[in-house]
Amino acid sequence: MKRVLVVSLFSVFLLVIGQNYAQNVKVDIQVNADTVWTNKYKIRMGEPDVIYLRMAYGSHSFLNTSALRRLQSKEIESIRLIYTEYPEGADLEWLTKRRLISLYLLEPKIYEQSAAWKFIAQTGATSASNAARMFHGFEITMRPEKAKDSPTIAGAGDETTYLREVVEGKRALEDSTVIRVLGRNPDWEEMLVVADLTGSMSPYIAQLLVWLKLNMHERPAQHFVFFNDGDRTPNFLKQIGETGGLYDTKTESLDTVLHTAYKTMMNGYGGDEPENNVEATLHGINECQHCQDVVMIADNWATPRDLSLAKKVKKPLKIILCGTDKGVNAKYLNLARQTGGSIHTIEEDILNLMDLNEGESIVIGDEKFQIQSGEFTQVLE
Repeated sequence: MKRVLVVSLFSVFLLVIGQNYAQNVKVDIQVNADTVWTNKYKIRMGEPDVIYLRMAYGSHSFLNTSALRRLQSKEIESIRLIYTEYPEGADLEWLTKRRLISLYLLEPKIYEQSAAWKFIAQTGATSASNAARMFHGFEITMRPEKAKDSPTIAGAGDETTYLREVVEGKRALEDSTVIRVLGRNPDWEEMLVVADLTGSMSPYIAQLLVWLKLNMHERPAQHFVFFNDGDRTPNFLKQIGETGGLYDTKTESLDTVLHTAYKTMMNGYGGDEPENNVEATLHGINECQHCQDVVMIADNWATPRDLSLAKKVKKPLKIILCGTDKGVNAKYLNLARQTGGSIHTIEEDILNLMDLNEGESIVIGDEKFQIQSGEFTQVLE
């Protein structure tokens, strides 16, 4: 059975004791995380993009905080809270909340980022002393910095220049995910292509445009929808299903599609990580009702803000996931399965997700996902 621990907008007053003062602090945070079980979690010390904030067994106090200096202004990709389920059956919810609050008091800005959270429950302890020797605390993975010759995300103007140079052959492609997936699936016809055109996605959209240039005479794509998550709308004003920032065009010419991509970038660009993928998809299906195959080009680490709208999608989604070098976002697996669709990474096509029954699992790369309570959950072994 799938277990999801949700710490939702709780308020706790803590006594923060300094050298010469004490005060009450009200903390309001929200964390949604799947719980994954493993015998003993193997930490990845030495990796440049991973830091560890250690706590003692049964404690919410940090043993070290110096690693936080490495975060600086970097984006956080994922956060894992690692703890031990010992003694068996113990109620650890209050301890978990206190650990989350301790992290907030240490660095509040961590909770402002839309990182992917997981709770890792270690089950291999046979005694308190054995549990004390396991790791407890937070594993924070940062997004790798772009190479110096990569397109920056300083502004949409830099990105449009990058797209133009790639399409004109003046600049090499950095990645091949989109081209390889489309090349492996020549049977996709009369496609509706729905593509994320926010900051980090320009290298993948460049691939799409190069592929379109090479295949324009066959007209495999009938309609494009680019989305930027709201045309710079402040995050607190974004409404599910009405976020906006959608730009679509028929495949009349490469210049038409390229111009639409430019317009999407110039009018949007930026904001929080969650995007309005499903809203854009529903818009595209309505605009191109004769389109057969619906292809979504998605940022693997930007979970759609509007997954609640997925039940309205009546066509299978073929989701091309970009940026899966550190694993696959299970939310997209569930979106594909819910619509009767499929997942496509740079290396493989994951089909027939609907054929999997409760308790059955699949392996993607080095990760195992199991159907628990009707949804995919990552399982650590």
